[in-house]
Amino acid sequence: MIHAHLGRTGVRVSRLCLGVMNVGPSVGTDLSGAVMDRALDAGITFFDTFLDTANAHGRPTRTTGHTDAGAAEYAVGDWLSRNRGRRDQIVLATGLHGPASPGPGRPAGDGKLSGPEIRRRCEESLRRLRTDHIDLLQLSSPARDTPWEEIWQATDMLAAQGKIVYVGSSGLAGWEIAAGNEAAMRRRSLGLVSNLCDYSVLERAAETEVLPVCQSYGVGVIGRSPLLDALLDGVSAYAPAGVPEQRQVKRRLERYRPRFEAFVALCESFGERPASVALAWLLAQPELTAATIRPHGVDELTAALRALEIVLGERELDTLDRIAPGPAVAVADR
Repeated sequence: MIHAHLGRTGVRVSRLCLGVMNVGPSVGTDLSGAVMDRALDAGITFFDTFLDTANAHGRPTRTTGHTDAGAAEYAVGDWLSRNRGRRDQIVLATGLHGPASPGPGRPAGDGKLSGPEIRRRCEESLRRLRTDHIDLLQLSSPARDTPWEEIWQATDMLAAQGKIVYVGSSGLAGWEIAAGNEAAMRRRSLGLVSNLCDYSVLERAAETEVLPVCQSYGVGVIGRSPLLDALLDGVSAYAPAGVPEQRQVKRRLERYRPRFEAFVALCESFGERPASVALAWLLAQPELTAATIRPHGVDELTAALRALEIVLGERELDTLDRIAPGPAVAVADR
């Protein structure tokens, strides 16, 4: 397994990040544990494994025995509790996003990540994960409504208490990452060390702003591929049937379908599965720290591991650029 530094930190992480949001909520303790065991055995590491959970991920389920939105965190906590030595082998990441639960000073549906809310939800994540610290706490879009000074005050307090080690972001624009790290520097805080963003061979908008900003500030890039996953799995995997956004999702998928079909044909000529080639392409990008995989079971995890064995040469990468050009290539061709 190949490792890379997490941004400008001294911590090295595996270039595959195991996202457990698909195994925790729905498949039960035995299978979710089997996926995490297989990942650890395969050397998916951060300090041996990078598990990306989030308190807004997960659905109520009878299978796991947990009924709140943190089912994925519960799954990891259950897995860790069965062998306490695992905690020292992994670097554990989670995220704070989604609407806040009602409470004093918190109206229902308020997604603002105030300082008290950050601390409260971090404590809840620690309880679900059954651990005393989180290695990477990722802040998502609600941080846009909160001054960075307030965010850093809260996270600095959590770090001083030994409850978190690093802070990252999820889905932030380049200017937001820059603003956050400039505010951190004024406080002499470490600031954001990573950013989780949508990035795939078919959807390369991150190359325009997010990747250059991350490189400038020493922020590691963790890629995820929801659009490509949806095309590989079908529209229903991207959004639940019947939701108002379904038509918009379908239009978005249809817009990318021609290049997706060309991509699939190219993968068939390689004799490889499209999902494996897509992951191999992502890992070939020098700006990328790690790629998030979200397997539903051991078989999908094994298929993802195949990407580590695929070497895309200059010819193959050029062909993929022609099928799905990035912003720089598209401008050069005008």
